[in-house]
Amino acid sequence: MKDGSFRMKAVQSASDKVRRPGLYSALDNRLFNDKTDFKKSERLIIDCANYLLDSPIDYLNDDLDHLNAAQFIFRWMEGTPNYSFGMDESIIRAVNADTSFLGIFMAIMAKYVLENKHAAGNTEEVKYHSLLAFINYIEDPSKNVRLNKDLKALINARDHNMLKEYLNI
Repeated sequence: MKDGSFRMKAVQSASDKVRRPGLYSALDNRLFNDKTDFKKSERLIIDCANYLLDSPIDYLNDDLDHLNAAQFIFRWMEGTPNYSFGMDESIIRAVNADTSFLGIFMAIMAKYVLENKHAAGNTEEVKYHSLLAFINYIEDPSKNVRLNKDLKALINARDHNMLKEYLNI
C-alpha cells in the first residue's frame, strides 16, 4: 500500500454484503473532540465491529475500509471516558500478538461492552465473553483463519471448560 491504493479481493459467498468500498473511508478523518463525541459514536462503533466480524480475517490487512473501521474502534477505545479496556498477557497470547487478530478481538470487546453495559465494569467478564466470541470467530470456516498451536490451545481450553484458567481469571 505504498502508493495508497489497495487491492480488492474477489467477493466470496456470505461476505458479499460486507464488501462496500469507500463506506468507511470517512472514519479516517472523524475526530473525538470531547466526551460527548465518544457517546454519540457508540452506534457507529457497533456498526464497525459488525462490519469487521462479518468479514474474513484477511480483509483486515487487504482492504482500506476494514482498516479504517478497525482504527476508528481503536481510537474510540483509547479515548472513551465511559469504558476502560485492559489488555494483559493472556489476551496478547490468545491473539498471538497478530495485528489482524488483535483488531478482531478489539472489535469484539468494544461491541460486547456497548451491548452489555451492565457488565462493562467487570473486566474479567468482558475478557472472558470477548474471548468466547473470538473463538467463535476463528472457528468459523468462512473467516479463513489458519489455526496455529496457540489458537488450538485456546479452543481446547474452551472445550474443556478451562478458559478461565487459561486466562488467569
